[in-house]
Amino acid sequence: MAVRIFVDSSSDITPELAAELNIHVVPLTIHFGDMVYKDRIDITPALFYEQIRKSKTPPNTSQPSPGEFLKIYEEHSSPGDTILSFHISSKLSGTYQSAVLASKQITDRTVHVIDTFSVSMGVAIPAVYAARWAATGVAVTEILSRCAKMIASTRIYFLVDTLEYLQRNGRIGKAQAVVGSLLNIKPVLCMDDGEVAAADRVRGKVQAKARLVDLAFSDVKQARKYACAVMDAVNPQERDALASITKERLPEVDLYQAPLGPVVGTHAGPGTVGIIITEVE
Repeated sequence: MAVRIFVDSSSDITPELAAELNIHVVPLTIHFGDMVYKDRIDITPALFYEQIRKSKTPPNTSQPSPGEFLKIYEEHSSPGDTILSFHISSKLSGTYQSAVLASKQITDRTVHVIDTFSVSMGVAIPAVYAARWAATGVAVTEILSRCAKMIASTRIYFLVDTLEYLQRNGRIGKAQAVVGSLLNIKPVLCMDDGEVAAADRVRGKVQAKARLVDLAFSDVKQARKYACAVMDAVNPQERDALASITKERLPEVDLYQAPLGPVVGTHAGPGTVGIIITEVE
């Protein structure tokens, strides 16, 4: 009997990290008009952003079906195993609910479906730690307790080049109020209770980047341990700059870098850069 870890592809976990920790990825589907791609199987982040530039039809996404979840759960676990399945915020996608429906069809193994109320590496980080704890023999109840604390502590701040993608795809959430703001006003966005919200509004890109950093690190305590991730959508220079600042502010941080994949990229758009900070027990 083993503990098996699953995430959906919105987690943006790198293939190398998933392979290292034996984390299984359930793909969402990307649609460009009549063209349909399984995320990370038929299309990579690089190809996705190339397609965005070429396509006259904007992309959209759809969650895995319960049947797809069930198939992958059964392929990568055995009777008696415990499955921990981490997913994008239920307020942004039906992925979590599909996983819940699949879990109800499994009777010979225990399934815990976890709503991270997050996106991108905010989904992946607790799964990564869960995999590491499971490998060292930490009890499932303790893993679930630690992950719940991590999820509750997670803070996400990000900048987008334009609000067009969030608005068009209906993911603007609590940030609706910033649509139609004055020229050159840049919102610093965040995740608030599983939804996109505006953390602040400042004038100009330079000030927005500085404000993002201020907000991200405003509540960190040097005595605590943190895991951080910096992500970008075809904006590697800004991602690298944010990674350098993170290492300066938190020298002992467990730091991850990853491109925003097709799922998040569909809704955030090219040019997005963001940071995730999670307190680790």
